Amino acid sequence: MFWVMSHREASNRLLLRARDHMARSFRDPLDVPALARIACCSQAHFSRSFTEIVGESPTRYRQRGDVEAVPNCFVKAWVRPSSFGEAS
Repeated sequence: MFWVMSHREASNRLLLRARDHMARSFRDPLDVPALARIACCSQAHFSRSFTEIVGESPTRYRQRGDVEAVPNCFVKAWVRPSSFGEAS
């Protein structure tokens, strides 16, 4: 028995692959044409589909991700002020 993926599922997987690429390259400028190529679609279709699947535009998703990453960096780096110099 084998499983056949629908066109919609395949499209969603490609969009998620583009989202993962966006997360891995968060330091680079947002490159929607490259993300659209990863998702195998046009830039306009990528933006519409990404917004539909993720719930916000690629630009907004990226901006929110950058803001949310900052507190995590501080949490990992600063456990408590007296821990400076201690091995982790």
